[in-house]
Amino acid sequence: MPFPTRRATRSAIGLPMGLGRRPVSLDDGCRPDVRGRTLAIEPMEDGTVRIGEMLVELGVLTPDQVDEALQEQESTGRPLGLICEDLFGVPPTTIEQAWATQYARIAMRVDPLREPCDLAVQSKVTPRQAWQFRVLPIRFDHFFFNDTATTETDLPRALRFATRVVGHPVHLVLSEPAALGAALCRRYPLAGMTPDAIGAHCDRLAS
Repeated sequence: MPFPTRRATRSAIGLPMGLGRRPVSLDDGCRPDVRGRTLAIEPMEDGTVRIGEMLVELGVLTPDQVDEALQEQESTGRPLGLICEDLFGVPPTTIEQAWATQYARIAMRVDPLREPCDLAVQSKVTPRQAWQFRVLPIRFDHFFFNDTATTETDLPRALRFATRVVGHPVHLVLSEPAALGAALCRRYPLAGMTPDAIGAHCDRLAS
């Protein structure tokens, strides 16, 4: 399947702590990875990541519950995902998966085998991290992981990489599993890991 052409607009996932960069928090598009750590998502011209809408679409919440959560967000300023966890008992993994489902609809897609890799970013991730979190950093610009490839299925895993492992904003793009596996073998060779480990979702390195 051919990859769409690169878009000029991008969506970023980042840690706003001490980076000198003020992320944009959408009305209902973010949740903290842990208490006190905000995950920010910048809007794209052709869409936004709206967690509330996805939770309704997935049958997790009703529209009235989302409205209640939005009212709570308006009065407190807390991320909607965390409010849904506290008010309605929505598991954090469900919030994470709802975000990933919606993000996949608007994310840019690339072929990592055809992308020139910035050597400066390659050294910032270990082979074990690259395989464990299914991420392939492509460029690093001014403390920003610009274009980090993962697969649609592995978006929640890559999200954990963005929020728990690196101290810089991360822009995630999507790749086909076979291409990502081959690119990881080329740039982050690791004993026992082969290109089909991505498609097979080998979890031997998972935390």
